Amino acid sequence: MAREWDAVHLTATAYLAAATKEIPVDDDASSIIAGWGPDTTLWLRGEFGRDERADVPWRRDGAEWSIDR
Repeated sequence: MAREWDAVHLTATAYLAAATKEIPVDDDASSIIAGWGPDTTLWLRGEFGRDERADVPWRRDGAEWSIDR
């Protein structure tokens, strides 16, 4: 995912839909949303690295989310 995207944002709606569900990864593995709250962003790379803290404004255009710069 980090090859394509700088971050992953978990909306409140997605959190509520997936918080108690098994998320298949492949035939041999699954995952769950654990330790990640609703409306939070996990930064994978880019100008806001893992160790940096920054308030980042987000904007939604239809079904798409983007950083509001």
